[in-house]
Amino acid sequence: MAGQASIGQDAPSAKPRPATPPGSWAKNEDYPDAAIRAGERGSVGFTLDVGANGEVTNCTVDASSGSQTLDDATCTIIRARARFLPARDAKGKPIAARWSSKYRWDLPEAVLTPISTWHAVAVLEVSGTGDIVSCADESSGAIPATVGPPCETFKGRLPSQMLQAIGGAGASQQLTIEIALTFDDAPSPALRYARPGQKQSALATVAFDVSERGTVENCRSVSTGQERWLATLPSLCETTGPFVAPSGVDGKPRRASAVFTTAWSTAR
Repeated sequence: MAGQASIGQDAPSAKPRPATPPGSWAKNEDYPDAAIRAGERGSVGFTLDVGANGEVTNCTVDASSGSQTLDDATCTIIRARARFLPARDAKGKPIAARWSSKYRWDLPEAVLTPISTWHAVAVLEVSGTGDIVSCADESSGAIPATVGPPCETFKGRLPSQMLQAIGGAGASQQLTIEIALTFDDAPSPALRYARPGQKQSALATVAFDVSERGTVENCRSVSTGQERWLATLPSLCETTGPFVAPSGVDGKPRRASAVFTTAWSTAR
């Protein structure tokens, strides 16, 4: 996230002055998750009411970024972190006054998922109490940084509810967790879920479009008839995107279509 606060050139005595650098008021981790998923970015113009003690008493959005989430986050963060040297009147007495600026939210490249097909596979050896004894990463394709190595995701112990859901309580077993993403006309990967000898636990799929800007649109569930306990978890639509803006072979922006699948299966 790149945050840039534009400071006016008013006379020092007429306006409050930041006591700390405005650029330090927000950090990368402040970018709202909802705005990241929606691919939202933009500049927020705001005005602060600053008391005679230098504390911010109110924040008003003067120019919206087009995202209510980013507008709200701007005022929440600025009110919590901004510190000022108060304005002073002609006699040098501290007075309440206003200070206006803007903040720009730019999505960090690290949170954008590339337009590429991949199949993440984690094969876990799980004890009867849910402890993950070992994990083998048998993925194919370039797993994006936004997903990360599957064996880093699944560590420690499975929650008891999940252990019960996959029918593994009381006996050690091998658990295979798969996540696959395909774009446009790319063939779907051959899921281990469908292999002979695998006990099928749950399978869920969503389909969606990626706009020319990289945002996810029209995300919808595709019935597999085998969602089972995965149906009780948040939809895959809530954890998808945003993406690097897709482009054609001519370099021009284009739309893309995608299918996202997760599958859980076991073998004793």
